[in-house]
Parts: sequence; structure tokens; C-alpha cells
Amino acid sequence: MNLKHIARCFACTLLLISLTVHAQETETDPTGKKIKKGESQTTPVPAAVTRKKAIFELYHETSTHHKMEIEVIFDPRVYPYKVLDGKISGSICDSPHWKITEGEIGPGLRIKAENTNSTPNCSTDVVIIGSAVQPAGYTGTYMFNVNGSAYGFKHSTLFIGYSNP
Repeated sequence: MNLKHIARCFACTLLLISLTVHAQETETDPTGKKIKKGESQTTPVPAAVTRKKAIFELYHETSTHHKMEIEVIFDPRVYPYKVLDGKISGSICDSPHWKITEGEIGPGLRIKAENTNSTPNCSTDVVIIGSAVQPAGYTGTYMFNVNGSAYGFKHSTLFIGYSNP
């Protein structure tokens, strides 16, 4: 080996050591920005920004005139998506006084809502349950609770789309 070759190998070794040390001293934050190890990461995104709206249309299996419009506000960061809020309107008794209280969107659909107006001839709550089908939608049942008894109906629910709340 000649002196030039040894010097070149030594320079390459120093470069590799430098890159390795630098790589061990840095990491990335959730946005992909390089930061030094131990340095605080990017400020978390406020909760209001991490909410999305999903819109569905529920159709009773045999009634040609029964359609509920369902808007849910959900957290898109965790799957299955947790429903945080929303409303139901359309051909549901006492529309539009239905507030969604909880639920989940994923391979299954589960939405619970309560009637905020408490009209005597209408149910106080509804639960919508379904299994995902293609194209984008769910099939299952929705049930009203009247005086402690549940009355269920079959449905097909179409996923219409996402938007910002």
C-alpha cells in the first residue's frame, strides 16, 4: 500500500465516523423535520385541526321514502375512527333534533344518537349498527328505544364523503 491509498482510506473512515455520529445525534419529528436528539419536537397540532366530518345517507331497506342524513365529526388519527359529535336529520321522527353522542367508523359502523327535543311521540334514542360493504357503505340495522323496548329495522347506508367540519 502506498501513502496516498492509506490517506484516502483514512479520510473515508473519518467521513463515515462523522456521518454515523451526526446520524446518532439527530432524529426527526412527526413532520419529518430533522432535530437534535433530546430537542423538543414540533408543537402538537391542536385538536380542532384533527377533526374531520363524514357524511352518510341511511336508507330503510324497504321504504322508498325513508332517508336519514348523518353527519359525524370524528378523530382521523386513530383507526377505527372514533365519532366525537354529529347530527342526524331527514326522515327521522323529530328531525333535526338528533345529536350524535358516540360511535365508531371502520370495518363496522356504530352510531348512537339522542333526541334533544323529547317529543312525546318520538323515540329518545337511536343506535345504528352496520358492517362495511363495497362500494363504500354499510348494511345492518338501526334500532329505536321506546319505553325500554328496542325496535329494529334493516338499512343500507352510503358513505358520501369527507370534509372539514
